[in-house]
Amino acid sequence: MKKKPLKMPRKKTLRLCALGLILLLLAGAAGYTVWIQRGKEEKTYVYKEETVARGDVVQGVMESGNVSLTESDIAWEVDLSEEEDGDDSSEDEDEDDEEIRYLEIEEVFVVTGQRISQGDPLFSISQESREGVARYLQSSVTEKEIALATAESEYKTGALEAKGTYDSSMLTANTADAALNAELTRLNGEIDSLTSQVSVLELEVNRCLEKLTDGDFLDSLEEARQDYESAKEKYEETDPHVVAAYTANYQSYASAKQQYESLLSQKEEWEETIAQNQETILENNGEILEKQSILEAKRTDAQNTYELNRASGDLASEIYSYTKQSLQESVDSAREEYDRAVETLEELQAFVGDDGIVYADGDGLVTNIYYEAGDRLTRTGTLLSYAKAEEYTVTVDVSEEDIADIGIGDSVRVAFTAYPDEIWSGTVDSITTTKTSDYAATVSYPVEIRIEGDTERLFGGMTAEVTFVTEMASDVLYVSRKAIVDQDGKTYVYVGDGEEKQLQEVVTGLENSTLVEIQEGLSEGDTIYIQSVTD
Repeated sequence: MKKKPLKMPRKKTLRLCALGLILLLLAGAAGYTVWIQRGKEEKTYVYKEETVARGDVVQGVMESGNVSLTESDIAWEVDLSEEEDGDDSSEDEDEDDEEIRYLEIEEVFVVTGQRISQGDPLFSISQESREGVARYLQSSVTEKEIALATAESEYKTGALEAKGTYDSSMLTANTADAALNAELTRLNGEIDSLTSQVSVLELEVNRCLEKLTDGDFLDSLEEARQDYESAKEKYEETDPHVVAAYTANYQSYASAKQQYESLLSQKEEWEETIAQNQETILENNGEILEKQSILEAKRTDAQNTYELNRASGDLASEIYSYTKQSLQESVDSAREEYDRAVETLEELQAFVGDDGIVYADGDGLVTNIYYEAGDRLTRTGTLLSYAKAEEYTVTVDVSEEDIADIGIGDSVRVAFTAYPDEIWSGTVDSITTTKTSDYAATVSYPVEIRIEGDTERLFGGMTAEVTFVTEMASDVLYVSRKAIVDQDGKTYVYVGDGEEKQLQEVVTGLENSTLVEIQEGLSEGDTIYIQSVTD
């Protein structure tokens, strides 16, 4: 007979299972408490080494802004595009057609974004265009000089004639000497007039002589003569039966002959002008001698004209004043035009110099170049713009709470995002008294700072942080603010060798958002540590 297996009571089984589950939970909780939780409570520290430094610790108002550049120009200020005189003869116009009235840029030595220093070469101007414009401007000076001499001659003549008329009209009837003096004044005025005309004619003769002896003209004449003789010889040697060659050589001969004869005609015209002017000069000199010889004879005529001239005395006074003023205005106008022509020639010489190079007149950063090699300057205009090194500025907005402590001329410290380890000096140049906006949440005022020192590495738009210094500790020891540990009302830093670090008490002074002054407890060059926690 088979025995049945023994069965544990059901209640007892359930109790044993529950007990086992409880023991398992207790073991898990114990393991979590001992291993996992203790691992979480333990922290790992790392230390960043830092050296105690010496320098300035600054406290003040800090605002951010951007670098602005003030541009200066290198410009050509002479307009060569239009005729200055509208009454030139046809001969002058034909001559002007061959004149060069532009400056040609031969080479550009700089590019946009380049730093330049005073005296650096910027552009070169071709020699041919420089010489051509110089000849044109020198010709203008000569013409204005002749015009001025003519105006002065007319002034002298007209003023003296009017003065003579006035004086003769106001002479006392019974004073023969007075009448004589008036007549002598008139005659002397005529003599002075002739003398002035002689001066003008001599200037014209000199001008023609300059043209006749001009190297370029003589070279052109000689070249035309050689071309003409060569063409003539070739034409005469050509067989008339060879129609094509004969025709072509004849045309070349005719053209060369016409060019040569045209230049000869111009030469003859100048020579004729010289001859005519010299003849007129001789005539005027003869007339001067004649007038001088009759001065004595005029003594008796002075008394006869006395009564008539006295009747018109009042009118003569008005005419004299008006004539003198009018003639003086003509002289002043001619002198202004002459001075302007001389000044223009001097401006050209100053602009291109002796070597044809345009140089920088200051230090700065090239911002724009408006011309390139091959371009021609005919009108006034800017060739190049650059930002002056001493005119870099930063504008920041300062709140109404801080603006009262800031004044024109105050020194500030400027730091740039691009160069975090360097400090520039600055000066307050201006403070705008009008707030930045009527709708802003806070009231602030624009303050412009001029950056001082070396600005070569600065560019427009760079971000800058300006500190308006309210307090500063100079030449002191300092450490990073992150290195300071505050415990129980005392201040410490971490020191030590290897992995063993301990707190060392220090006495601190002035501090800002990044640095803290160390008054006691450390020396320059000491090594300290900044503690941080890692997971």
